[in-house]
Amino acid sequence: MRRLTLMLCCFLYVGAIGLADAAKMDVAKQSSSLHTCIWLVQSQTDADEYKYVVDLQKGKLVSSKIRHIHNRREAEFEARLADRKNQSSAACLRILEGVKARKDKSLLDSNLLKSLQEPDYIKWVTPSPDGLYAIIVADDNPILLVEIKTLNTFIIGKVNKEHSYLKTPAAWSPDSRLVAFAPPDSDTLYIYSIDKHAIVCTESGIGTWVRALSWSPDTKQLAAFTYQNRRLSKTPMGLLGNMLGHPDYRNDGVLSVYRISNEQKFSIVLKRGMSEMVSSEIEFEWK
Repeated sequence: MRRLTLMLCCFLYVGAIGLADAAKMDVAKQSSSLHTCIWLVQSQTDADEYKYVVDLQKGKLVSSKIRHIHNRREAEFEARLADRKNQSSAACLRILEGVKARKDKSLLDSNLLKSLQEPDYIKWVTPSPDGLYAIIVADDNPILLVEIKTLNTFIIGKVNKEHSYLKTPAAWSPDSRLVAFAPPDSDTLYIYSIDKHAIVCTESGIGTWVRALSWSPDTKQLAAFTYQNRRLSKTPMGLLGNMLGHPDYRNDGVLSVYRISNEQKFSIVLKRGMSEMVSSEIEFEWK
């Protein structure tokens, strides 16, 4: 069956959550458009900003805009990066304090302790919106779910050790009950349930290198930005770099939106020929 099994099982699961919580929480407004922003960092001071607006009902790109940023310190994406780092830092501090206070450290998960030794530990931590959990994906380590208060640790997935330097994107649902992640080279999207402590959905064909994931506010749609159609640059500088042993690989930046509510998805190429040699950041905003 080449049907979107992910859509069906998630729809049923999310629907069950919605019925259970209907009396306790407001229903989130359904988003009509998705704004995707790509920042290509050119230097310590300069960056290029690409903004795209996609109509979620029609599955079509409705507008795009390019802007060059001369002072990155004043750029919106720098503030967002700083905010995410602060959230990760706060979660890291709580985990480290918990480890330090634990008298018998032999009872702690060995993978968690190994992750704490990574030099850039903070950048691998993605805390849940409610602050109770964190996803940790460190080099050469399995993907971990950590309950911050108790330090209970669960292995929820694995990464390809050959390309463990590529970050595995993880996105929490707004209610902190589901986490989506897509390890590099797996070509698979996984959705893990906090309530069930199990993977409840998988979907293949998402792309071998997913750069970013995002849930819609109502948890009925899931966006993924992926690098696809990888090839060597054929520009004069690209060919020269290839000869000197510094290949310039290019990819097409593709936005895919999974409509969980009706078991469909659509994909749009937003930017072609994105160089892997240029640092990039991707952000989503549902409106």
